[in-house]
Amino acid sequence: ARIHPLRTASSLSRQDCEQLHNSIKE
Repeated sequence: ARIHPLRTASSLSRQDCEQLHNSIKE
């Protein structure tokens, strides 16, 4: 399923978003 980043950010909290970015970076 294709989800827009902005839509995901709205659903997830800011901390979750940061953790997700960290996971992608590593």
